[in-house]
Amino acid sequence: MRIREGKIGRQESAAIIGIAVYVSMVFTLSSVESYRSGNSTYLWVPAAIGLVLAEVLFVMYAMEKCGISTLDMLFKTAFGKLFGGIAGAAVIVLLVLNAFELLADFVNLIHSFVFYDQPYWNIILWIVATVALLGYLGLEPIARTARLLLPAFAVILALWLLLPAKSFDRSNLYPFPGNTFMEMMRLAWKNIPSAFASIIAVLTITNGMHGMKFARNSCGIGVLCALLATGVTQLCLSLAYGYKDLLEIPYPLYRLDMMMLQEGYFFRMDKIALFFWLTMGIIAAAYYVFTASMMWCRCYGPKDTRPAVLSLCVILACAIQIQAEGYYEEFAKGIEAVDKWAWTVMLLPAGASVIQLIKKRLGKETVA
Repeated sequence: MRIREGKIGRQESAAIIGIAVYVSMVFTLSSVESYRSGNSTYLWVPAAIGLVLAEVLFVMYAMEKCGISTLDMLFKTAFGKLFGGIAGAAVIVLLVLNAFELLADFVNLIHSFVFYDQPYWNIILWIVATVALLGYLGLEPIARTARLLLPAFAVILALWLLLPAKSFDRSNLYPFPGNTFMEMMRLAWKNIPSAFASIIAVLTITNGMHGMKFARNSCGIGVLCALLATGVTQLCLSLAYGYKDLLEIPYPLYRLDMMMLQEGYFFRMDKIALFFWLTMGIIAAAYYVFTASMMWCRCYGPKDTRPAVLSLCVILACAIQIQAEGYYEEFAKGIEAVDKWAWTVMLLPAGASVIQLIKKRLGKETVA
């Protein structure tokens, strides 16, 4: 069997990247952590995405300059086969962790507001099974599904944010900007790994995106659109609720529905919106799982991504079930411990790029 990569166009690649960034940076934020001192997410969340985009564009520039096509090749040429494999494993862990956090949040959301009388396992099965199916089919079905559903998702999101506009209150932004500059930098730094995983995953599938230049353009378009959408979403949430309310509201974007119901807009639109949000979450999780599987194949030798995809989905399903059945605190502490050091994974591609640029420069000087 050969690694199943496929080819995707500019619109498909931009769609999947944008969806992954948006969903990961909106639905996995901790309300308690993010709104402790005030509403400032509309400032530091886009800033975090922008910082990650700058790093990934630098890595892409270095890879294109040095003639390197994929992230695993960058690690191996910069660090050697052994340490390159270790660096690849760190990226795989980060991708899988982001898939877990995303799916776990959606499972909890659906169990809390829709199927509250069903056991967690029933919900987990049909969500993770869909992720497994998309990942099993490969890159092309994931990206084309993202492109197909993105326009409808954009319309639903626009309606969801604009319909309660009469209830927006600028006084909810007090205190402005809500956090000190250092606190916003800390929050951005803490949540950067989610955006980093969404964007760096592109470098595992650049062969399926018609080369590095094509991948760079698609990445820029998708991430900038997600940055704008994320900033607008966070601003609307801050206008709708005071920061003290947001501390106590789980999944605040979903709860905007309550304001619309009071004014008589689009009764039960929350269920329609939730369907599209869940679909986008499934697409993003499949993207994470597939790119993690691709990285595994490239670093450790298997020639087929499908066994890795299925294995990772089984692990994800079991992990979500365990944390949902009473081990939430233990998982939260474990994820917090991993997040504490997740920034080190961000240094690996940048460090490898610097090493390769130095090697290339020294090589030219030696030849001269």
